[in-house]
Amino acid sequence: MFGTRNTALHTLSDEELLARIDTWNAHDRAFHTLVDRYKEKLYRLLIRMLQVHEDADDALQTTFIRLWEKHAQFKAESSLYTWLYRVASNEALMLLRKRKKLPMDDADELLADIQGPEPQLDGDKASRLLLESLDTLPPRQRAVFCLRYFEEIPYQEIAAMLEVSEGALKASYHHAVKKITAFVQQHSH
Repeated sequence: MFGTRNTALHTLSDEELLARIDTWNAHDRAFHTLVDRYKEKLYRLLIRMLQVHEDADDALQTTFIRLWEKHAQFKAESSLYTWLYRVASNEALMLLRKRKKLPMDDADELLADIQGPEPQLDGDKASRLLLESLDTLPPRQRAVFCLRYFEEIPYQEIAAMLEVSEGALKASYHHAVKKITAFVQQHSH
């Protein structure tokens, strides 16, 4: 019986689930359905931005705490997904501002495609170089690069998430790519 209700919740829209969070007998299940719906996508973004599991996990938890606390204030001007990405990105940016350097552990899988079809660098070195290059970017540029490059989110959605113009985003992404490319080329020899 409980499994049937859970399955039914998974078919509801985000807005319907948000409305149920305020209903005493369904609030917990509705909230957990939203968490299940978005936790993997948000974690992928956060781990790419922060590169440390504990930090990504903390930012993810804080994102869902904000959802619980502020769900009633959500206006459907954007999708819930966009709103959650904005919250998660802001959490990551705050964490990035608090620390100076990023550890280099477990970076290999993040940037396997830096090599292209004919690798010039071994995987470990390529991973290190890309992570080091990300570390040189200002937090906002880093967020834009991660959202666009890794998550392949359209500029329009990123603009809504970060509350900036598309033109500013495109410029920021372009500058990030130039800096990363120059860094990798300079340090790959």
